[in-house]
Amino acid sequence: MRRAVVAVLALALLAAACGKDRYEPKFGAATKIVSVDNVTALTVDGNHLYYGDPATDDVYRVRLRAPHTRVLIERVPNLKSLAVFRGQLHVSSDGHIAVDRDGRIYESVGGRIMQGSTIISKGWVNPFAFSIDARNRLFVADQASDSGKERTARGRENDVAKRNRFSAVLPKNSKPIGLAILDDELLVCRSTYRDVFRLHVGIDNTPRNRGVVKGLACTGAIATMADGSVVTATAHEIRRYPPR
Repeated sequence: MRRAVVAVLALALLAAACGKDRYEPKFGAATKIVSVDNVTALTVDGNHLYYGDPATDDVYRVRLRAPHTRVLIERVPNLKSLAVFRGQLHVSSDGHIAVDRDGRIYESVGGRIMQGSTIISKGWVNPFAFSIDARNRLFVADQASDSGKERTARGRENDVAKRNRFSAVLPKNSKPIGLAILDDELLVCRSTYRDVFRLHVGIDNTPRNRGVVKGLACTGAIATMADGSVVTATAHEIRRYPPR
């Protein structure tokens, strides 16, 4: 029995040493959806993409099926974020917003995340990059504190000390600008590195760093689609990366 346990541990260590990660998502080549500069607000709903053009304050809806068609929806000065639920678009000029599976709207306000007048969690530096998945799990990639640490953690934990114990510290100076969830993978758009950094969420709902997702570029916003595609905003265009 002891030899069997040792053998299992040895195999586990060998797999770790080889860097195998069976959860790592794979993506195909990017397809340009639309040309636009410095987008930081976008969301996806079914076969439509919504984004805000920071140069004009215009909000557009783009049909994702070819050929792409763009329609002007409205004008929102100082637009910060967009969210959509069952075809209804929500906008924010204050912080980031997201909608859960029941249609409840969450917004980052200063160092807090609010759901209406209810404080969901507080004690963040700037929780602009947050997202909610189909199981109503909320995760945040916080901006840097005085210590320089940028933590990714569970967003419904209000005990800051406990939250920090079960968080993952992003590589230094990542400056997370967006976060999307794909199954149990957290995809963080890092404005400094212009890439997407992945964290895996274990059965304990704790995120753990995995590394940069190969081939994905992101500078301003990120979202996922029902088919497993990832949509990102780079400096000059919005792109779609299909799963493979």
